[in-house]
Amino acid sequence: MKYLMKFGGTSVADARCIGLVVDILEKHHNAGDELAVVVSAQRGVTDQLIDIAEKLPTAQNCAAVPPLIAALRERHMKTLEGAAPDYVEEAGAVIEKRLASLQHILFAIYNLRELTPRSKDYVISYGERLLAPIVGAAIRQRGIPSTVLDGCEAGILTTPQHGEATALVESDARIKAKIGPLLKTEIPVVMGFMGCTEQGIVTTLGRSGSDYSASIIGAGIDADEIWIWTDVDGIMTSDPRVINDARVLKSVSYIEVMELSYFGAKVMHPRSIDPAMRKNILVRVKNTFNPSHPGTMIVR
Repeated sequence: MKYLMKFGGTSVADARCIGLVVDILEKHHNAGDELAVVVSAQRGVTDQLIDIAEKLPTAQNCAAVPPLIAALRERHMKTLEGAAPDYVEEAGAVIEKRLASLQHILFAIYNLRELTPRSKDYVISYGERLLAPIVGAAIRQRGIPSTVLDGCEAGILTTPQHGEATALVESDARIKAKIGPLLKTEIPVVMGFMGCTEQGIVTTLGRSGSDYSASIIGAGIDADEIWIWTDVDGIMTSDPRVINDARVLKSVSYIEVMELSYFGAKVMHPRSIDPAMRKNILVRVKNTFNPSHPGTMIVR
């Protein structure tokens, strides 16, 4: 079987969670399955980046930047040390380089007193840029080869609408050419939420962008199934925080998921279903912390 597996922010929140993620991947890899992985930023990181980027153009000073960089360094290095102790030096150097780049960009936004849609997209892509190397290292820690790619390197080509870009159909062939050959021997890890224009300019995919990335990559590699891993057992009949006897749905249709989303359910953004629906790929929503639960199937 060929799978695209996407892990959300709560699934990669710390070293323990990433250990559970790699347990799942290792089990499928050892069973002979072909796997590609899409990862989100750690929970809360993208919100932190948006907040500081939007405040800097009118801030009295840029004193908030160094503490943010220090906090991101501490969080990600602690996760790396726990998830992949043999790769702290190698992956840590990548993280350090990206933190330096992020700091330069944030200082530039402050000095220019301007946050363009293009620069905002670049800043908020750093949540995935910092996390993906850790997941790749954690996979290699188990003796499984892994290559880490950003959305552009993976082949996601988009329209130029910053903050809400749409993948172009040309992405399919690019993804197949770039990721397809890797699946035979390793587990590629792709940074979710981002792609690029034909000119190589970074774009982000909007709300539920990592789910959308998963569907785009899954369609590009002609996956048998796309699995969206989260912190609940699947799509539920209603909000369990409001309705005590809410239960997990065994299956729903593509159209039903779109309707749920349009009416406010925080399930999956309607766009995130489109690429899978176009190729009739089964999408399954599962719980990283309860992987034996069958979850919810999304089908035609």
